[in-house]
Amino acid sequence: MKILVDISSSGISEMKKAWESQRKNFTSEFFEADPSSENFEIKLKEKANQADLVCCLQNLQLCFETEESARKLLHNVSSLLKPGGFFFGITPDSSTIWYE
Repeated sequence: MKILVDISSSGISEMKKAWESQRKNFTSEFFEADPSSENFEIKLKEKANQADLVCCLQNLQLCFETEESARKLLHNVSSLLKPGGFFFGITPDSSTIWYE
């Protein structure tokens, strides 16, 4: 099972299109949600503690605009992960951003 979350409906549409074009041996579910402001314990309650891996590949830096939003993101990630699960996140190199 693959759970895909995006903040926008257009992002969900793009993910569905990309997903449907791939060969896959497992199912997927798509959810429109903001991981830095919504409560996944409520929105994705049935998915709690089921993920071996949570991965954020784009725009993770937007979730760190305030301490509150960063804490919400990390709380949401931990609510989805099984004990011993992993979180991978990709962010831009801040020194490059500040240099520009």
